[in-house]
Amino acid sequence: MKDVAVIGTGDFASIVYQILKKHGRNIVCFSVDEKYRTDGNKTFWDIPVIGRSELIKTYTPDLVELVVGFIGSPMFDVREKKCDEYKALGYLFTNVIDTDISYASEIGEGNIIMQNVSLGYDVHIGNGNIIWPGVVFPHNNCIGDYNNIAPTASLSGYACVGSHCYIGNNAIIKNRVTVNDYTFVGAGAYIRHDTISGTTMVPPKSYKLDRPDTRL
Repeated sequence: MKDVAVIGTGDFASIVYQILKKHGRNIVCFSVDEKYRTDGNKTFWDIPVIGRSELIKTYTPDLVELVVGFIGSPMFDVREKKCDEYKALGYLFTNVIDTDISYASEIGEGNIIMQNVSLGYDVHIGNGNIIWPGVVFPHNNCIGDYNNIAPTASLSGYACVGSHCYIGNNAIIKNRVTVNDYTFVGAGAYIRHDTISGTTMVPPKSYKLDRPDTRL
């Protein structure tokens, strides 16, 4: 198994680092573009932070696999662009997985799948996704590329998510519904019908219920 170089530093890179260490992966460096490397940014978790040019020179594709340790915006386009940039140089992106994937039918590359994610039968996951704790894919689900699926989001059977989507905390996707590319689903939303690409879906607003004061 190859060593790992993590692209990016920051809160999300810290999460990625800790999952990798838990599963015995050796992280040789963190890397940032030269313009983000300063005198105060030379180590991260006591591991060297190096520039892009040094990474390419020192850690060639035969020596390391890469992980994108930042979320990227807007709608994760930056994340995809960074992956494509390094893939063109011959690098592979490892999956960072902290859950049971034994039932999943297909998982691409460069995914970060955190703890207590439920992956049921015939679930297909593309590339570069971030899947946070407690997400549920029960069966026959298809997930595209470069999505960010927040904690405890839940798909029903045969539901699908395209690419570059955000699915918020506790959102529910009805069975056989497709969330199309670049859809933003707010926290707690219930998606009953296929979405139109590029739309934002939110739940009804919370409101104050008029009732007697139970403290009296």
